[in-house]
Amino acid sequence: TQKTKLILHILSEINHTYNKFINEISREIRKTSIGLKNTDVKNKDIIKLVANEMTLNDFLSSLLPIKNNMEILTSGKTLRLFENDKDLIEDLHLSSNQLVEISKSNLKNIVNIREASNTIMSNNLNKTIKFLTALTVVLNVPVLISSIYGMNVPLPLTGSVFAFWYVISLAFFVSLTLTAIFIKKDWF
Repeated sequence: TQKTKLILHILSEINHTYNKFINEISREIRKTSIGLKNTDVKNKDIIKLVANEMTLNDFLSSLLPIKNNMEILTSGKTLRLFENDKDLIEDLHLSSNQLVEISKSNLKNIVNIREASNTIMSNNLNKTIKFLTALTVVLNVPVLISSIYGMNVPLPLTGSVFAFWYVISLAFFVSLTLTAIFIKKDWF
């Protein structure tokens, strides 16, 4: 009947529109995923992912009732269906199921990308902190040694003419040794 055809056409257009938007979101997710492999994910990419995640959640909350309605229509209890109409409804039902599954898959991908980017950012932060800590230690050793020799207390070599050069050499040697140790431990 015309009423059935109209309902099927409306449902088909709804599925088609959802499919278009979900495919667009899938492309954005793949693009961000490729950027993650190159460790080139920026804050705006994460913000887009969060927005896409909210959109997909909204789509899911809309698609699940549509899917349930398709199941009811497939039973043929609410509308009188001809064989041709049953095939269309089954196709629409399969399409709705597919859209729900694609949305769920995209949501999982978004969560995985966000977790991976969090891990990468945390790892980069740890490397930076290690580097800055090592640099601070290396730069503070000469200050520490010269501070000790700057005190007004008797220390070894205070009477020597070359005391200044001994202290500078000691500070340089200790800093160089610490630098070598930190390079070996991959802190630099």
